[in-house]
This record gives sequence, C-alpha cells and structure tokens, in this order.
Amino acid sequence: MNEFSICLDSVSNGWATLTFADSDSSITLEASYVPNDTLSELLDGAIRLLDGRSSEIVMNLEPQEIFLALIPSGKDEFIANIEDCEFIGTRLRFARQVLKMFDAYSYLHDQNSYTSSWRHPYPLNLVNRLRQKIAAQKSVLEEN
Repeated sequence: MNEFSICLDSVSNGWATLTFADSDSSITLEASYVPNDTLSELLDGAIRLLDGRSSEIVMNLEPQEIFLALIPSGKDEFIANIEDCEFIGTRLRFARQVLKMFDAYSYLHDQNSYTSSWRHPYPLNLVNRLRQKIAAQKSVLEEN
C-alpha cells in the first residue's frame, strides 16, 4: 500500500492550499473559505473515519466545486476519492496528519492569524475532539 498523505501548504486571504499524495500521484488544490469551512470539515471527516463513518467534504475551488470522499475500508484502512485520484491509507495515520496540520499552524501562527487568514475561527473544539479520538484509538491498539 502506498502511504497516503495530506498537507496544508498555506492559508492566506481566505484560500487554503492542500496537497493530497501517495508515492504514485498527487493533487494540489486551492480551496476557498466560502461557502463551507473546508478545513473544519477535514477535521470532522477525520473524526468520522476513526468512528468508521464516511464523509463527503465539499471543496470550493471557485468557480467549481469538487468533493473529497473519505470511505472506511477494511478494519483500519480508508479510501480517499478526489477528482480522478483514489488514495488508500490507514485511518489513524490520516487522523494524525490532519491533527498535525492544525498543531503546526497553531505553533507557527496564533489562532487570530488563522481567523484573519482563513476567515473562519480556529476550530479548537474539533482539534480537541480529534486529539481525544486519536488517543482513544491508540489505547485500543496498544491493548490488542
């Protein structure tokens, strides 16, 4: 399995640059902050994946919208479909990568900077929920 990764390259003036990749392919998108808070939806999607639930995240690229589908597959894996790309990865690794994106941003910048750059408040509640889900998932894995 090729290791799927997600990276938040930048957040500026209401635009977020996101890269989705594995060893075979990659796609970089410039998502707008309107009408949906795509970055908060990514956090929610990671939480849902850890719960074994699917998500469909709308990404507004102005003028077009595309969808990122996160679909649980097998015991610990998931499939991410976006545009013509399909990526396969593990749910826990994806969740950790999403959390790392937000932790890195808050380390390098402050939450007010996030709010002015993204035009949505920093999703602290979702970040904390994801952190708790990851810790719980890790505890379950360590017990087995």
